[in-house]
Parts: sequence; structure tokens; C-alpha cells
Amino acid sequence: MSTPEKRFVNWADIDAMIDRVIASYTHDNWIPDVVVGVIRGGAIPAMWISNRTGIKADTIRASFRDDVVKHPQLPQSFLKRCAHSGDRVLIVEDINDTGETLIWIQNQIRAYQPDADRNVRYAALMDNTPSKFTDLNYHAETINKDSNPAWIVFPWEK
Repeated sequence: MSTPEKRFVNWADIDAMIDRVIASYTHDNWIPDVVVGVIRGGAIPAMWISNRTGIKADTIRASFRDDVVKHPQLPQSFLKRCAHSGDRVLIVEDINDTGETLIWIQNQIRAYQPDADRNVRYAALMDNTPSKFTDLNYHAETINKDSNPAWIVFPWEK
């Protein structure tokens, strides 16, 4: 069995991707009140957006990586922020790969309160077009891992 090809993303690529995500939501006339990174991959992009814009940042933990489901309940404080604060929340991932993580997060928010996600939007540096999560609002790059199944290696994974 051969190992999949790897595509290494460098810090300059990340810098440009962050610029494109910020430009996308700014162009939409939608500025988040808080940027929430999904640990692990979304934490650094969320903090980078926060550092660039001065928008508050937070993190949540959810992962479906390597077919191992690891998903604690989302913190009540996060769910309340989505449902009751009126804050615009941008949830950030490094890649919308299979979509399982973002679907799980979205379902948790909606289970807390059906319209809790009315002020929530989703961003990823990369959007894999075969992903099951189709509610991604912003992304910097579109990929298709069905036609090019290269493993994406972000600089924080080395």
C-alpha cells in the first residue's frame, strides 16, 4: 500500500489564506464579535485572525480525525453565547475536510436552541468540495480530495 502524497502548506500560504478569509467576511459586511477556533487545526488560524483584527478569540474542542470520534459536549458558555448574547460568532477550522466536525458543532448548537446558530458563521482555510458540510460561509482555497487526495500538512503539524 502506498502512502498518500503530501502537500505542505507554509506560513506564507497561511498568511495569505488568513487575508482572504478576513476579506471575505468583510466584503459580506459581516464582522464577527468573536472568532472561535476548533482545536486543534482551527486554533492557530482563529488566533491569527484575532491578532490581525483585534476581534476576541476563543476555542472549542471537537475532532473526528483518524476515524476516532472525540467530541465532548460543547461548553455551556459557548452555547449561551451563540444563543443569547447576540454576538456574531465565526467558527474557524484549518480544513473543511469530511465535514463531520463542523456538522457535529452545528448540530450541538441547534440542539441547544433551534435558532441558536442565527448569528454563527463558519470559515476554513481550505474547503474540500466533497465535504458533507455545505454551510461553510468563508474559505480561502477550494480543493477536491477526491481528484487529488494529497494529505494537507499545515505548518503547525510538523
